[in-house]
Amino acid sequence: KITDNQNNSTTQNKINFSDIDDFLNFTGNLDKIASYLGANVSKKNFLTTNWNSFKNFYDGEKQWNVRDKVDAIQSYSTSFYRDSSFVLPYLRLANIYHHTQDDETAKKYIEIVIRSINKLTIPDSLRARAMWHILNSETPQAVKNYKQLIEFMPAQKESYFDLAEAYFRICDIE
Repeated sequence: KITDNQNNSTTQNKINFSDIDDFLNFTGNLDKIASYLGANVSKKNFLTTNWNSFKNFYDGEKQWNVRDKVDAIQSYSTSFYRDSSFVLPYLRLANIYHHTQDDETAKKYIEIVIRSINKLTIPDSLRARAMWHILNSETPQAVKNYKQLIEFMPAQKESYFDLAEAYFRICDIE
């Protein structure tokens, strides 16, 4: 059952999955769902086809949301261990290490992300570029990335905080 909040309509259809991994298989049933919705989703924007990798990533998201650094790091690490082409766990690890002021480790992970940035969605690629600029002392460029991110997703509060922090770094207190 799919609800379109913009048009206040509901659509219902049935698609059978043989196993949980089939749900993440973009060339399989997930592609059918996107087609049914009339969505034109680029395959490069897809996360992973490994259910366990996705589950570990999701667990890491929940753990980091409550600032459980140790368990979040473990979940993200397990996620990319299960699927090394899944880029988001590397981005999240870079964020955790930057947040905890271990910029050397954060740089290690953000370099991996930058090499595969074409696998990320637009917001995540902007976030990655901004972090890369911050970690390489190129804060004015990071400011531009954060402004683009805010323009793209104005309701996301974290981007405003990151932009303010970037301005603070370059002593633009106003």
